[in-house]
Order: sequence, then C-alpha cells, then structure tokens
Amino acid sequence: MKGTIKISAPYVEQTESDIFGPAVRLAADVEMINPNTGVMEKRPLFFEFERRYEEYLCPERSDAFVMGLLSTAMENDCNIEFKTPMTDRLFYQMNDDYLPMMAKYNANFPLSDIRLSGPVTSAELLTGGGGYGVATGCSCGVDSLYTVYKKTHCSVDRYNLTHLFCHSCGTLDCNEERIKALYTRIYRRVENLSAYLGLEACGCWTNIHTFYKFPYKIFCYFYTTTAAGCVFALQKLFSVYYESSSYTLEQIHLEALQNYSGTLDGSMLDIYTLPCMNTDTLTFYSAGTEATRIEKQEAIADYPAAQKFLSVCGIEYDGGEIAENKYNCSRCEKCVRTMTNFYAINKLDNFAGVFDVQDYKANFAKRLGRWMGICKKHYIHDLMPRLRQNNIKIPFGARVYALLFWRPYSFLKKKLRNSRFMRRLYYKFNIDKKIHGYRSSVSEAYKDLM
Repeated sequence: MKGTIKISAPYVEQTESDIFGPAVRLAADVEMINPNTGVMEKRPLFFEFERRYEEYLCPERSDAFVMGLLSTAMENDCNIEFKTPMTDRLFYQMNDDYLPMMAKYNANFPLSDIRLSGPVTSAELLTGGGGYGVATGCSCGVDSLYTVYKKTHCSVDRYNLTHLFCHSCGTLDCNEERIKALYTRIYRRVENLSAYLGLEACGCWTNIHTFYKFPYKIFCYFYTTTAAGCVFALQKLFSVYYESSSYTLEQIHLEALQNYSGTLDGSMLDIYTLPCMNTDTLTFYSAGTEATRIEKQEAIADYPAAQKFLSVCGIEYDGGEIAENKYNCSRCEKCVRTMTNFYAINKLDNFAGVFDVQDYKANFAKRLGRWMGICKKHYIHDLMPRLRQNNIKIPFGARVYALLFWRPYSFLKKKLRNSRFMRRLYYKFNIDKKIHGYRSSVSEAYKDLM
C-alpha cells in the first residue's frame, strides 16, 4: 500500500541567514514518514534566498515543493498530495509523462510510478516586473563554465545569461555544519565569478536533502527535478534555465549507460525529462550535449573566467583540505582528469592559478597512471587522439601504475561499493585516507549506519 506525502500551503518568512545575512524563505509544512527513521513527521521544507529576491518568490504555487520531493516519493513509493494549486501544464507533464518514464527505465534504482493529486491552475503569475531572468546552475566546474561561456553569447540576446544560480542540492553526507561550510565557499566563488562577468549571483540554501534517504543515492543520481524545485521557488524571476549536461547525445542511451557504469545517472535522461518541466513562462534547456568533455575544455582553455575560477576538486566536495589560494587539490580523480585533458592540448599552464601545475608535471607518470586506471572509458577514448596529436608519450611507469594498482582498485570499488559490510571495513581502517590522502567526510556519517 502506497504512503502519502502531504504538502501544506506555501508561505514566505523572513530570517537571518549564516550564508546570506538578511534572507527570505519560501516554505511549506510537509507531512511524511521520515525515510531515515520510519517515523511520521510534519516539518517545514524551505528554499532560502537573499532578501532582495522576496518579490520573486512563488507561494501561489506548489510547484517548487512537488518537484523537490518527486524523487524521494518515487524511492519510497509515496503519492504526493498538495493544497495550493500546481501549474496545470507542469502537473500534466509530471503525472502523464515524467513519472511513468522514470519509473520504467530504472534497472539499478527501482522507482515507483506514483501519482500527484491536488488543485491545478493556468492563471498567469503576477511577476512584478520579473520574468526576465536567464540562469544556469553554476558550480564553476567544466560543464557549468562551458555553459556560461556559450550562453553569454547567444544568437538571440534574450537568451543570454543574466544570473548564475547556485543551490545546495549536491551534498554527499548528512553533516549539516560541513554542508553549509562547503556551500558557503562555493557560493562566494560564484559571487566572484558573477561580478567578474557582470552577471548576477543568485544562491539558494535548502534543507531538502533531509527529506531523502541516506546514503543519498536517489538524491545524487536523480537531482535534476530536485534542483528544479529551487528554480521553481523563483519562477517569477526566471524565463529560461540552462541545465549543464555532462554527456553528449551519443552517450545518452540506457543500454550503454547501464552496461558501462553499473549505475543509472538520471541526468543522462535530461534531454528527455527537462521538457517535461517546462511551463508557459519558464523553459528548461539541456546545455552542452553537443560537446565531449575534452571539447568543452578546449573551448574554455583560453577563457579568462575559467582560468581564474575553474573548480573541479573532488576532495573539497568530500571534506578534504585544498591548497591555500587554490581551488583544486590537483591530486584527486577529478583534478587529475581535468589537468590531463589540459596537458594533452598544451593548455595546462593557463590554469596555474587554480591547479598545482608544477606538482603535476613532477609526478606525471603517477598522475597519468591514475587517470588511465580509473577514468571512464569515453574520457580515455576522447583524450588519446589529443595526446598523439601533440606527441605526448605515455610513460611506461604510468601503464604499470594503472594496470597493477588503479584498475584493480576501480574494479573492486564498483563491485563492492553497495556492500554495507565492505563500506564499514573501508572506513574503519581508514583505507580512504591511505589511498587518497584525506579522510572522507562520508566516513563519519556512516558510523551511525553500521
């Protein structure tokens, strides 16, 4: 028997924020069984912004809350009921298209075909002079900076970016203090990038992750609708939203995805699912599906904003320390992959301000071996021609390092990562620190689950 998530009428409240100072929240009380405790609870879900955005909040619609809770409802087999009207087009597209599609095509993470119920409306929203904003989610990574680079020079001016949007829907653990500290650092970076480009920074801090089951598999792999909830909270401001894609069109099909990764990344379906989120006043686009990762890096290699603000580091997101005055540790998987791509096209020196280029070059065989051993196949396939074109030879030591250490490590990690027992051993004996050089923030959260 299905459960039910009940969403009360949204309301607006002013608050003082650790991140934004004077702030405002769009909130609604949500009644549901807490997936982490099994206890029925009624507590507020909120989307928090700087107070200057108050006139653009949308308490007249349940859109933000329904979208934000869709994935947790599907994971826990719960229908959603709401009191305040939902935009009729969005309601129809979610119920009739998105939910059946996502429930059917998920071999790895079974999701339920739930139903939404509540009033709907086609009434025009009073925007108060808004509705002009064109935004993209910005983390300062390769995909997002490529979108920023491309969408500040559109062929039609009204599609050019006006806002860089930074939400907190990216957490890996449930340590509230750590999550807030990390988000604050990222948002300050986005503020600096926005000022540099003459755009407006817009941040959203939300507690939506607390409504999801930990470990956050569904939250991480099906975050597009969750993040869209943050956008719908400000739908009086935005007319266009670009969701940066990590994949090209040729990589977007279920068979290849499930065979090569073993997990279903819901963002691979964005090109199909994002149109389901469109309304008469807000349009979502999947940006960057025309370019591979190496092509994106080639495009931004001479882009001054990327050279100053590029941030791809996995250690920072996972709780490790990064070098002073650098945005990246220059040693984790994501850093090594990105640096190797730039090295292959003779552009790594352009990014000495955000990477430790000297360390990479001094340990080239080790860094390249790691990249060859753990990177996804399509990254390696894209990069090899660049190495050959620029006469960059792969050291013998790199091949040995990849074959004897990183490939076995990567294989075992994929096979054993869903075993709670193996996770317990991994964190109990500090294997994460011994391999990567830092203590994963997730390890502390797992102590309470073992």
